Amino acid sequence: MTNNKKFLMVEIFFLVVPLILAFINASYSDLRNFQWGYDNINTISTLVIVIAILGNIYIYWKNKISVFPNKIWKNISLILIILLFLFWYLGYSLSNFGF
Repeated sequence: MTNNKKFLMVEIFFLVVPLILAFINASYSDLRNFQWGYDNINTISTLVIVIAILGNIYIYWKNKISVFPNKIWKNISLILIILLFLFWYLGYSLSNFGF
């Protein structure tokens, strides 16, 4: 399996799938259906963002140490790491704002 396929699989399993699960949790959770998910929706969202950041750090690191690094995957993973950190910071700061 080539690095492109490996990186695509990691991106799917560590970015796309957790984000889909977080959106499903947000839309499905209520007090009757899934009370634990409703009570811990911020924790689940934070965990999803951390999983996505770690997946992209893995892609960036593996691409950096590979024999033939791919600039596209390096740039994509670096941009996603920065955007996810900003999203995490904004979400954390707004959730503690006092609403």
